Amino acid sequence: KNFIHLQDGIGFGGTKNMPRLFIPASMEECNAGVMDKTFQSGNLLPVNCLEKFNIKSIEVWGTGGEEAITKGLASRAKQREITDSVIYQARVLKDKTPLVGDINLIDTNLYKHREEARGRSDFSVDEEHGGYRLERGQ
Repeated sequence: KNFIHLQDGIGFGGTKNMPRLFIPASMEECNAGVMDKTFQSGNLLPVNCLEKFNIKSIEVWGTGGEEAITKGLASRAKQREITDSVIYQARVLKDKTPLVGDINLIDTNLYKHREEARGRSDFSVDEEHGGYRLERGQ
């Protein structure tokens, strides 16, 4: 897929993956193609320019009134909420069983020494140092 398709912005003409005129949300590195099936062929920029350009200023006109604007903003908020929810669900690990299975601390010999040492007469808890003590005979 083309990178333009993955960006936020507005595109005109061309195809879904490569619009003839594309203005990203940052308004930097805009793209202006030479031809497409929607509009008449020809340069959209002066001949001495490349297909990439930056916007210094833009004037935007809208139609439809307050109701259309309110509806559009509500639709955008709903879409952002859905996107945020999907991202949150992807980050939260609900079932930790696979994680524990991967770590596999239960079936290893990592803590086996504790079980073997418990119950021995020469083994005791060392409260002073927060661990265990093994009394060795002299």
